[in-house]
Amino acid sequence: ADADTTRQYGFNLIEEDAKKGNGGSAMALGEFYLQGQYVKVDYEKAREWFAIAEAAGKPMAAYQLGVLYSNGLHYDSMPSVALHHFEKAAAGGVGAATRQVAISYHTGIGVTKNLDDAMTCYTRSAEQGDILAMRDLGNIYRFDRPNVGLAQNWLSKAANLGDPDAHYILGDMLRYSSPQEARQHFLAAAKKKHHLSRVEVDPDYVPHE
Repeated sequence: ADADTTRQYGFNLIEEDAKKGNGGSAMALGEFYLQGQYVKVDYEKAREWFAIAEAAGKPMAAYQLGVLYSNGLHYDSMPSVALHHFEKAAAGGVGAATRQVAISYHTGIGVTKNLDDAMTCYTRSAEQGDILAMRDLGNIYRFDRPNVGLAQNWLSKAANLGDPDAHYILGDMLRYSSPQEARQHFLAAAKKKHHLSRVEVDPDYVPHE
């Protein structure tokens, strides 16, 4: 059999399995329709399969449903529906979903604004290893709930995991108190093509649009 026939056979098996309520197969089909792998991109079909996978207890499917409903690319943006799915995914241990719940509470989109609840979720997400949540926490401790030690602690964790923005923010914070350390952070971010950091370390650098 040629490769296309084999692929089609494999796809049909997964589809049959998914129709029986197999969460893993439904998750795979959702991803296929979302990415346009083996099939044409079809967000409605992706949503249907992710819903089946979510019902079968797949937290990552709940996360994908949250993304579909939150960004307004494929449906009208429905922040409260998105939040419902993100909360399900967060309960299943998906760090990125916990961060999305935090953002909802932080911004008040889809739910009443509550910085304490946001910080609880950011912290949980950061402890699950989400680098962006570490950076978000650093910024909250820098501006909303000033605590220099905690700000530097979380930003350092994100920077150590390779986040150029965290390096830049640390450089900015240490600019006057510890110029040499600040420069190290700017250099680390500049190596990753971080424009603002390149401006800091190279006087001749002109950011391109």
